[in-house]
Parts: sequence; structure tokens; C-alpha cells
Amino acid sequence: MVGDHKVEVTDCYRMNAPRPQRLGDLPDGKHVYSYVPCRDADVMIRGDELIVNSKLFGVLKPGDVVTVDHGRVLVNERAAMVVSDK
Repeated sequence: MVGDHKVEVTDCYRMNAPRPQRLGDLPDGKHVYSYVPCRDADVMIRGDELIVNSKLFGVLKPGDVVTVDHGRVLVNERAAMVVSDK
């Protein structure tokens, strides 16, 4: 779990991936999490925003499930679109 979200990275073949890290909170009190299980997947949840490999994929709803699969990003098994580069 990364915050309130299940995050699965399917193309990471490490036996012992590091755990998600909670970073400092945003000014509005929302939490920021970083999850880098392997060098090809850098997942950040900043408040409600989903950022994968420095690309913003929009806003998550509570309980959304995120999958990163060989460069594709899915939210609740549906393809997520890049909103902007971060």
C-alpha cells in the first residue's frame, strides 16, 4: 500500500523491493508518498495526484488501485493518460 492505494509494479523483478516512503506533507496537510521498487518505476502520490516517472496521470480517488506495467499506467485496470510532465 502506498497511502490509501494499492500500487503494483509488474515489471520489477527485484526479490526485495524497498518499501514506500512517506515524505513531507503538503501545505494543506495531504500526504506525499514515494515508491521506487526498481529503477524503471518511480511512483509518487502527492496528495491526490498520481505521478509516475515524472509524468502526471491525474487525480486518484480514495481506494484506487494503480498498476505500472512495462511503461503503461493503469488505474483500476483502465489505462491512465498523461496530463503533463512534472
